[in-house]
Amino acid sequence: MKLLNKSALAALAISIPVQAFADPSGAYGSMGYGMGYGGWFFGPLMMIVFFGLIIAAVIGALRLFGLGSNSQSNRALDILDERYASGELDEAEYASRKKALKA
Repeated sequence: MKLLNKSALAALAISIPVQAFADPSGAYGSMGYGMGYGGWFFGPLMMIVFFGLIIAAVIGALRLFGLGSNSQSNRALDILDERYASGELDEAEYASRKKALKA
């Protein structure tokens, strides 16, 4: 690897203080501590996406474990179907109970 020559080192040594004085606000820049103009849009957007993913994960876990809102009504319809298939219920009683469960 070739070492830097003296003129390259001198240019580097001069450019560092010049850059520091060129930006009066310091190392972070003048647009909100390095966020830039996009930070005002993408920051809240990413926060909404993050919380949306958390909510979706919680809802998915509840449905996976059978704790969702439709799990009880589906179970009741399954039991009703089993009772009708086994002959415990006639057609009229099956239809009325099924209508009551879906309401």
